[in-house]
Amino acid sequence: MKKHEIRTLIVIVGFVLVAIATLSWFNKPSPATDLEDDFSNLTWTMAFEELHQTLSTEYAFTDWKSINWDKLHQKYLAEIEKAQLNQDFNAYYLSLRAYLNEIPVDMCG
Repeated sequence: MKKHEIRTLIVIVGFVLVAIATLSWFNKPSPATDLEDDFSNLTWTMAFEELHQTLSTEYAFTDWKSINWDKLHQKYLAEIEKAQLNQDFNAYYLSLRAYLNEIPVDMCG
C-alpha cells in the first residue's frame, strides 16, 4: 500500500470510530429511564402487570398482528399469581416466557 492509501484508510477508520462513539453516546438510556423500567423491587405479579402494561401500550404491531392483550393477560395472570404464592421461580419463569413467546415478532406475517 502506498502512503497516501494508508493515510486515507486511517482517516476513514478514524471517522467511523468517532461516528460509532457519537451514536452510542446519544443512544445511551438516561438514568431516569433505567429506574422506570426496573421491576426488581416489585413482586412477581406486580412486575408482570407492569410488563404487560408496557407491552400492551407500546408494542408497535398490536393491530397488524391482531394481538388480544386482555386475553393474554388473563391467560397468564393466574399462572404468575400461583407461582408467586408457591414461591416457585421456575414456574414464574416458564409462565413469563410462555407469555412473551405468544407475542409475534416476525415481520413477514
